[in-house]
Amino acid sequence: MLIYVSILFLIFSSSLFSLDRKVRALNKLLFVFISIFLVLLAGLRYEIGVDYDTYRTHYDYIPDVLHYYRYDASMEAGYEFVTSVFKFLNAPFYWITLFVASITFILLYRLSFRYSEYPIMTLLMFFSSMYWGQVMGQMRQPLAILLLYQFVFLIIKNKKVFFSFVAVLVAILFHKSLFLILFPLVLLNLRFQFRYYYIIFFASLIAGYFVLPLSDIIVNYLPEGILFRNAIVSYLTYLSNPIIFTTGMIERFILFIVITYLCAKYGVLQKDKMNLIFYNMYFYGICFYFLSIHISEIGARGSFVLTYSMFLLFPNILKSITSKSDYILFVVVIFLWSFYLSLDVFFRDELYIPYKSVVSWL
Repeated sequence: MLIYVSILFLIFSSSLFSLDRKVRALNKLLFVFISIFLVLLAGLRYEIGVDYDTYRTHYDYIPDVLHYYRYDASMEAGYEFVTSVFKFLNAPFYWITLFVASITFILLYRLSFRYSEYPIMTLLMFFSSMYWGQVMGQMRQPLAILLLYQFVFLIIKNKKVFFSFVAVLVAILFHKSLFLILFPLVLLNLRFQFRYYYIIFFASLIAGYFVLPLSDIIVNYLPEGILFRNAIVSYLTYLSNPIIFTTGMIERFILFIVITYLCAKYGVLQKDKMNLIFYNMYFYGICFYFLSIHISEIGARGSFVLTYSMFLLFPNILKSITSKSDYILFVVVIFLWSFYLSLDVFFRDELYIPYKSVVSWL
């Protein structure tokens, strides 16, 4: 328990500390220092995490690279091939988890210092919402999304065909959910009047309650030999709880209202074209979430490829705020949201507590 409390204290205190302009020069050092702890925590874990057993079993049975063949069609070829290389080296399984966690945070570092006005805040938000369930569980998706985000500048340069090619390649190699970014791609650099964003948002919220029957129709008419058929069926048939609002839906609803208000008030989307793209990615991500949540929890998680943009957008909104009261309010919103999500580790104690490591002294 102590290790989790200590990490939360370190990240939250560092994020608050980083808001002071006088310590801006220490941001890179802070980022690296925190990341090392997170990489070791995730990489050296033993029997901890949502999908630890799945990945461990996959590693135990996959052949080495000299005898490589597609062992598990549910695992993307790129990840499986990397695993087979480690198998050839006769490396213990934790070498893979350390490798994946390290690359994930290196990619996050590059993005944060390229696009975010407050990189440590970006780290805080990524950690709070994605670390426990994804970095310590679904290892492929964070790496795949952050890898694709390295090429998001292509959208500004109107090289969407090239970006589409990269998205398809990374999706095939590392995580299928990245295909979802292709659907709103032509709209990502278009700015509408804010009332139209609200109309589309509420339309997706309402429509989500009426698309459930479509999942069965789509599954019934899918050709047997279609690429990723099993994955599509899983996305469409892993049903969510049939309730009116989940906490995740409320969270997205409130955050959308708050950031749209601030973007309109401070002209955030007009100041920087990249902020517009990040806003549109986040916007269409939550629209897809509301459209899919009543069909499939897995499908809703597919929206992460778009909503990761919030880790870069929110700090940039904060930087644009000139009113002291609005600034403090938005900092409080980000911290409360992050704190609420980061506590998930304590409510899933059967998966994480007590912490077990491959190195006994940890």
